[in-house]
Amino acid sequence: MEKSFVLELRSSRTYNQDIFLLNHSDAFFAYHRVNKNFDGLGLVLSTQRDRSGHSHVGLIPFWLLIQRQAMSAFWAMAGHQSFEGCVLLRPAVEASLIIGKWV
Repeated sequence: MEKSFVLELRSSRTYNQDIFLLNHSDAFFAYHRVNKNFDGLGLVLSTQRDRSGHSHVGLIPFWLLIQRQAMSAFWAMAGHQSFEGCVLLRPAVEASLIIGKWV
């Protein structure tokens, strides 16, 4: 059978992520806490109003995009794919800027 570059890349990335978890469990648990904060702040956005009485439910799609992109960037970094991690983080930064502009 012919050697597959796609499967070899996936295998290397998975191996690197597993080694990262073994060697840097503190970084994993720190990101785990950050990700839990996304859930908590999303709950606040979906259930509460600000001092002026305005709801910010419309920001939830951006908030979920930030959460998803941050997690994808974390796993890319854990797999020693730093360029991909930076590229994945850019939409999160842009969504944050949009939220800031709207609020």
